[in-house]
Amino acid sequence: LFGMSFLGNHSNYIAFLIAPIYALFPHPLTLVMLKVLSSVTGGFILYRIAKEKLSGLWGNIFMLMFFLLPANYLIIPHEFDFESLAVAPLLLMYYFMQKRRFVPFIISAVIVASMKENLPLVLVAFGIYEIFSEKNEKWKWGGVPILIGTAVFCLNFFVIIPSIRQAFASVGN
Repeated sequence: LFGMSFLGNHSNYIAFLIAPIYALFPHPLTLVMLKVLSSVTGGFILYRIAKEKLSGLWGNIFMLMFFLLPANYLIIPHEFDFESLAVAPLLLMYYFMQKRRFVPFIISAVIVASMKENLPLVLVAFGIYEIFSEKNEKWKWGGVPILIGTAVFCLNFFVIIPSIRQAFASVGN
């Protein structure tokens, strides 16, 4: 678009993971189904969180509220954007943080950071939240997301995106 690689505009590295799925099912509805899958999975994760913290009834209520929130149900009929796939990994990050399962938390965090160049800042926010919480291992659960989020954000904005833009600018001349 505009003579530039899409990675020179946005760092949607998740596209490399989606490409094989799209190669198997090369249809626009494949992308819609991925959005639906992320949204439904996100609703289920929220249900699990609420069920474990409150009760099964509250889990159902929270899940229903999640699906009735316009920001959640309106991502489905609109055009595809990589942020719409972040619903499930973001809720998985929170779920694994609550369960204190560090490796799945980091895997979810890396997936979130690969969605778009601004989403690593969400990792930073998770880390700040954890540092100010009253839980153990604050620096592990707070410091690592802050470091990963800051590193990926800076790498995207100050190295990768400018390099790709410059490479395509020199090709166009």
